[in-house]
Amino acid sequence: MENGLNTGIKAFDEMVGEVRQGEVIVIAGRPGMGKTTIALQILAKNFLDKKCLYLSSSDNITTCFNNIACVLGNLNRYENEQEIFASVDKVIDSKLNKTLHLWAFDYNFISLSVELVKLKMEKGLDYVFIDEFQLLSPDISAKLRAKWLKSLAQSLGITIFVTTQIKRTRDYDRIDCTTINYDLYYLADKVLGVYRKDCFMTINDIGRIKKGESFLCAVKNNAGKQAAITAYFNYARCAFSENFIDEDW
Repeated sequence: MENGLNTGIKAFDEMVGEVRQGEVIVIAGRPGMGKTTIALQILAKNFLDKKCLYLSSSDNITTCFNNIACVLGNLNRYENEQEIFASVDKVIDSKLNKTLHLWAFDYNFISLSVELVKLKMEKGLDYVFIDEFQLLSPDISAKLRAKWLKSLAQSLGITIFVTTQIKRTRDYDRIDCTTINYDLYYLADKVLGVYRKDCFMTINDIGRIKKGESFLCAVKNNAGKQAAITAYFNYARCAFSENFIDEDW
């Protein structure tokens, strides 16, 4: 399995390049910047062709359902709770047993590894998304967790996407080994960064920065490139797009 990344943002996909079996791809950013959104956007764009698993805590798995429905275009707005869940149920019922799996899990690395092996053997598995690296078995050192992720991806022949927070710095858009876990950074095959410029607007930025204006960057990939594009967060769809969309969506 060697394919280009599919997020629906052509310039970003071309910048990131191919996604291969056995790779660990890190999605990094400050809280609220859109790490989970990017992960869910990749999931939503790929689960029809690939077998995908999304892992999150029980606290936000319902939010994941809702966001997937929005990314897939089943909802334009959060009009009411009944409509949200009716749409989500339709998506989940049609795909859960074939290509899409959503789990709430306790972040125990050993039990997670066992379940992934079982799922790979029984139903096949291409992409695994793990939300929040820092919550994975916090009693185990970060170095061991990172190595475990890499060996798990390689031994099962899957691609693992994992989100992680960057450390608080003055440069909120800085993504490197000093702002995310050192071992995770160097073991990753690709590191993707997301930075919402409108989240840190100053009085001088009003009128200059558009609502949702963001940077999506590929800090590290197999070609050694470092590049970024400007994207826009669509609040109604819970997704990033290449072009700015007016507030009246």
